Amino acid sequence: MNMTNHTRLDLVEGGSIFKQGEHAQLAFNPRDYSGKTVDLTGKDIAVAIWNDKGIMYEGTASFDSTVQLIRLTINQLLQHGDFQIEFTATDAANPDYRRKFPSGEYEGKIYIKPSTDNLEYAGISVTTVSQLRTEQEEKQQQFEQAIVPQVDELKQRVDEGVGAFTEDTEVLDARMGEFNLRAYNEKVDNQLNQRSLYDLILEHNQITSGILVKKKADRRFDVAVPLGGKKYAVYYLYKDIADDYIKLSSGSVSTLEEDDEWYLNENADEYIGTWNKLSPPSYYTTEIGAKYVKSFKGSRIDVKHYTDDRGGDFNVTIDGVFHSVLSTHINNVPSEELQSTRGLRVIDGLEDKEHLIEFEFIGANSMHPPAGGIARGWSFFEERSELSARTFEIYEKGFIETESFKLLEEGSNKEFALRVQPIGVSTSTEWLPDHGLGTVFSVSQTVLFDGIAITDWTPSKYERISQVVIMQSMACIYPHTGQKIANLSEVKTINVNGASFKTSIKWIEDVYVSSGYVGMFPVSRQFADRLYTSLGTDLDATNSSGGRTELSEKALSREYAFYHNSTQTEKRNYAVAMKFHNIAESLRYGKANRYNDPHVVWLEHRNADMQKLYPQVLDNHTFNKGEVYRFGASFVIGRLFEAEKLLK
Repeated sequence: MNMTNHTRLDLVEGGSIFKQGEHAQLAFNPRDYSGKTVDLTGKDIAVAIWNDKGIMYEGTASFDSTVQLIRLTINQLLQHGDFQIEFTATDAANPDYRRKFPSGEYEGKIYIKPSTDNLEYAGISVTTVSQLRTEQEEKQQQFEQAIVPQVDELKQRVDEGVGAFTEDTEVLDARMGEFNLRAYNEKVDNQLNQRSLYDLILEHNQITSGILVKKKADRRFDVAVPLGGKKYAVYYLYKDIADDYIKLSSGSVSTLEEDDEWYLNENADEYIGTWNKLSPPSYYTTEIGAKYVKSFKGSRIDVKHYTDDRGGDFNVTIDGVFHSVLSTHINNVPSEELQSTRGLRVIDGLEDKEHLIEFEFIGANSMHPPAGGIARGWSFFEERSELSARTFEIYEKGFIETESFKLLEEGSNKEFALRVQPIGVSTSTEWLPDHGLGTVFSVSQTVLFDGIAITDWTPSKYERISQVVIMQSMACIYPHTGQKIANLSEVKTINVNGASFKTSIKWIEDVYVSSGYVGMFPVSRQFADRLYTSLGTDLDATNSSGGRTELSEKALSREYAFYHNSTQTEKRNYAVAMKFHNIAESLRYGKANRYNDPHVVWLEHRNADMQKLYPQVLDNHTFNKGEVYRFGASFVIGRLFEAEKLLK
């Protein structure tokens, strides 16, 4: 199959609920993974309609290129019930072309209501949208009141039907059928009149098209998103200490100023002429014309040398052009460049590129001759590998970061935390992922900067890119027995829209979860004053008693935002928000064993340092072998002038 991206269908003409005994004339908009209409002009289009009993109808459809719609007329007799539709487009002139457009859990499928023709399965026909409005509203209410069997049934069909025609199962699990649940999420939003706090923050930021990324250590890196001027939202990501899971660690508002940024200490490449090297690291020469040289890439180079009252002068040339005279006499070393008996001389303002710098000894300084004997041209060459000092400190153009204030608190999980124990094991429950013991280990793990896989984690300066993607296929291990209990698939994305994750856990053993949380939202108390929800609840976030506040919203708010309400600080002009993806799945709507069901969500007033929102989706629950749990969320830090007024 020649297909790597999700596709989907939108029913745009005709209704989705019909009675038996009529004919169906339908029109669908075929879309690709990004939501754009796919032009199928000149393509052969086959259609299949099926339900849990198998394929019930096969035929052909046509493509109306004028309005970019697939048109379908059904005359064959069908029974009543839910049906999925799939169109397959091929090209007689191109045997490699093959695109499939399946209906999703809530998009494109049809429902046929029983009628007096039921005994003969006399067929179906379409009614008008106005005729169906009442029925659709009733159907919507029934769906929302009975979401558990509906979601379970539809999810199973997608896993067994649609999933087979689109992407690899792991990728589908990680993305959670993003397009399939969007229609339901929109209906919940419309019904409950929820505000998008997340989008509000994005809309009020001066975000450009690029971001910055800096490697710091093995699978440890910072991502900076511009907010306008010199302000950036910085997301810090790193691998757990005891296992391999890469998590979103924290987030801040920082100032990044472009300047010379140190990145390397190196000795001179070569000493030319006669040099005394008997007392390293203090080399010296008395030979006029003796040199030491260095090739380097950068915008600044600081030169280290020994200094005393016998020091003489060097001519400094860069790329063959005279630059300056550098004196090693202690009375000629500026106080800001003098470090006891050593000088550290700054040569800056260079173009950020490859250079050759040469130091040629020219003898005694005319103003400060040697105190005795012949003038010495002092240098510095550190031979001991265990010491970091070298002849030169080299700088490239980069960004100097100064943190203004922290928003997302460090050292507290955000994606998920599940306390697990395999059934039949008597040892203690342990956390997925690492809470002191390693539990989530890499099977396949790739970090992409603009689509390029990173294999070298040598620390770097900030570099401009567009997006970071982290793909993690992990084995979940119970540490006391070494038993593999689950497979985890996850995709993380960090770009100008914030940091998001979509996770799927497939249990390969029966596993007890004493408590479990997803989409946690820990925020620094130094920033947080209030918590606001997309349903309009406004809570105090200044309490540091260690207690909690239960949110009485039946876990229906899809988005949450913390803000600062002091008028005496710039913090009032920023906010941090979190939104759930596919909230019905993420928060396990209607499932058993949720904490304080149906409210589930609570705000912990942990201490003077942190406030943390906990969606406790699991409470003494057992997952059976083969079950899959999917969840996801996004975080964004942004500038929002007078945030309190705009959010409320």
